[in-house]
Amino acid sequence: MFPAMPIVPFRACACKHCRQNVLPLCGSPPLPQGLSMFPAMLIVPLMQIAWTLFSIVSGMIYFQEYRGFNTLKAIMFPVGVLVGGGRA
Repeated sequence: MFPAMPIVPFRACACKHCRQNVLPLCGSPPLPQGLSMFPAMLIVPLMQIAWTLFSIVSGMIYFQEYRGFNTLKAIMFPVGVLVGGGRA
């Protein structure tokens, strides 16, 4: 049951954010709700991961980097994000 445990608070906070669609995922409303439901050692890293992933994807869309993607780049981009952990 432990591997699925981190998904529960992430989904709870992400779903609430998606319904509101006003503030970024690391904004005020999801964080206090998540901290009231789960320990900070679980919520804070998950919120950071979500913020980083949304930043990567929104930057890719804003700067239209997807236009230069061929099949290899389309496959390797998500692999690079997963392997690199979104580190800059």
